[in-house]
Amino acid sequence: MAAIQVNRLNKTFGGTNRALKDINLTIQPGEMVALIGASGSGKSTLIRHIAGLIPADRGDAGGEVLVHGDAIQAQGRISPDARKVRVGIGVVFQQFNLVERLSVLTNVLTGLLGQISGFRAFFGLFIKSEKQLALKALDRVGIAHTAGQRASTLSGGQQQRAAIARALVQGAAVILADEPIASLDPASSKRVMDALAQINAEDARTVVVSLHQVDYALKYCPRVVALRAGAVVYDGASADVTPDILRDLYGDECEELMGLEDQAASGAGATTHVTADGDLVVAAG
Repeated sequence: MAAIQVNRLNKTFGGTNRALKDINLTIQPGEMVALIGASGSGKSTLIRHIAGLIPADRGDAGGEVLVHGDAIQAQGRISPDARKVRVGIGVVFQQFNLVERLSVLTNVLTGLLGQISGFRAFFGLFIKSEKQLALKALDRVGIAHTAGQRASTLSGGQQQRAAIARALVQGAAVILADEPIASLDPASSKRVMDALAQINAEDARTVVVSLHQVDYALKYCPRVVALRAGAVVYDGASADVTPDILRDLYGDECEELMGLEDQAASGAGATTHVTADGDLVVAAG
């Protein structure tokens, strides 16, 4: 059974702006997949549809999103059981979505709110074993020492890792990360992507991450799904992504993103590969 199944998904904003166009996508359990594409290509919109945060266009067929076989939406309507399905989906946003006045530990524990009683959730009452679980999750992402701090005292990279720890505590089998490193410096970006990759490798959790940074996508994700103007234009191995594909996606911006200005790789036979150290190499055929 697929971890994520998207069938004939369409989304239109304002009656004329086609944000997603007949998206069909299957992601298997334990995959780590990058969504790439220029700004406005539909990456974040697709993430939000998979999470069941917004409905697709209404229609007689299509618009279906299944997570481990359970429908989160279909035919332009969010499923009545979407709340139960979302328990298995952890979403990591670009803006971190932490409550800054609360401690880091409490923010991570909010990952349990959909699984404990309404009384305990309202008053923020967590038992010892739950706090131990949260501390273990913080330790896994390398920031256990910040547990007692207010979330507002953390750096951007630390806040993003706290958000990942929250998804771990939630027990999410699917983690959706929407531009998680867009506002981070390179060192922090590496730590966040390392954390996601470790969780994918060690826990076999399905990770889908939208990235504007192509080099990170190719380094960390074995599979790439590329969007352009709301449509899937490439779905395959990262190792097979060529400079021509990237130029088709990003246009002139590709030169800056990939450092291709002086490469002769735009001709036929150009290839890309990632070294053992994780560096992207572009070579002419």
